[in-house]
Amino acid sequence: MILVDSLECCPSAMLRGSVERREPTVLLRLHGEVDLDTADHLSHLLDLAGRGRPQRVVVDLAGVGFLGAAGLRPLAAYAYRLARGDCRLDVTNARPVVREVLRIGGIPTAHA
Repeated sequence: MILVDSLECCPSAMLRGSVERREPTVLLRLHGEVDLDTADHLSHLLDLAGRGRPQRVVVDLAGVGFLGAAGLRPLAAYAYRLARGDCRLDVTNARPVVREVLRIGGIPTAHA
């Protein structure tokens, strides 16, 4: 079940996302660029994904062509919050250039 498509809440954002619940997992698919201009929107989408206290949140980055340092902060903060609530964050399908930024930022990725 798709809970939200970011076009409904932030139609002009350069970062789009959809949140889909597949009990006990929530899947957040992102498309676009994650940078200083879109980091707050990423935080908003992550907050939507975490509603209802899922056991696992998967962030699919297959559609993300650029991840700047500003995008690391919301991902790291979200991973910390989820871990405190006994929930796991998996970041998947990152392109090599995005995966390298995540590696430098200390955010592990899974290959799906």
